[in-house]
Amino acid sequence: MKKTIVCTKENPLHVQIKKHEKYKIEELKVSGFLGEVDFNFMTAMSQERGKLRVLDISDVTETECKVYSPAADDYYYSKVGIRDDAFVNSVRLEKVTLPNGIEQIGNRAFSGCTHLKDVDIPDKVNIWFMAFQNCPLLNDFYIEDKNSLDYICSNAFAGSIKRYFCGLDKWPLYESGQSIFESDYFDIFSFDGAVFFYNAWGDRIDITLERYPGGCDRIDYLIPEGVTQVKQHVFAGCNNLRTIMFPKSCRSLKEHAVTDCPNLETLVFKSQSLYGSRVCHWDMYYDNIITKCPKLQDIYLYAEDPSGIDFGIFEELDNIGDIVLHVPCFCAKKYRDYEEEFISFYDYNDKKYVKVWREFKRIEEFDPTDMFGE
Repeated sequence: MKKTIVCTKENPLHVQIKKHEKYKIEELKVSGFLGEVDFNFMTAMSQERGKLRVLDISDVTETECKVYSPAADDYYYSKVGIRDDAFVNSVRLEKVTLPNGIEQIGNRAFSGCTHLKDVDIPDKVNIWFMAFQNCPLLNDFYIEDKNSLDYICSNAFAGSIKRYFCGLDKWPLYESGQSIFESDYFDIFSFDGAVFFYNAWGDRIDITLERYPGGCDRIDYLIPEGVTQVKQHVFAGCNNLRTIMFPKSCRSLKEHAVTDCPNLETLVFKSQSLYGSRVCHWDMYYDNIITKCPKLQDIYLYAEDPSGIDFGIFEELDNIGDIVLHVPCFCAKKYRDYEEEFISFYDYNDKKYVKVWREFKRIEEFDPTDMFGE
């Protein structure tokens, strides 16, 4: 069943659709006004009980839309937008045409839309937390530039998107490590489906991994050599990943860099130094760098000196007592005996020393020259 409806505040969508039609409509085109009750109505139409597959709201000119910002602890209002949780778990939805003047897509707006594969998102629309979480059929997503990336929350597409691509779709370094650019360059680029930020001035080059396509079928991912930092939520909700390998150049992980990866089994860190990094400069501390990886079994550290590795990166793993830590030959004793100083928040003279690496199931040695392409 198809239906086209022109809505107003006085004659809204949920009033115009008859009860016997609600769960039979497969294609719906709406123009004019959409209220909060109308969003709830369309959600019910596109969940398990309903049949709504195709939704066209391109001609909607006004909505009742408010989006909650955890950072500001306040709501943002817009004339045209998709409110928080608007179509959560709308498993029937396959195609959505958004309003032409849309300003924001709210938290979890399309989360759990497991059959959604066609949605055209205009440039520079604010896309909030987990807006398209677990939409595994979404394919390519184009990000024009760094400014466009700033409109998209870091975990907006957790567990979704097959491939990201940007205007520059190539690795910016030669095999020698020299830049392909003749002058300073500051912008994003895509490579192998992921998004990176390239920041070069003078002789210094920093490359940050900004987004990873969580819906792709890849089971092993080697972060390219040259990447120095992994941003927050890069590996969020990656259901297919089994192994992630961090290169020698990577020294920093932001909060929630690896989280909610249910099938992740192995992490490899090739750098001799590694530390956790705050998301916001006004934060005093960071936490939850790697979390919610219930099948994680093995962590390989190439660092020979445990003082160069921030244990805090791993301490929030619920299953740390089931994970085997692998360290280079002749280094197991260093890790077992290494003590980390803890100072009381209330009394700086109250100190204790803990052999933190012993929290792992056990510590084994391996030969880095025989492992992971070394």
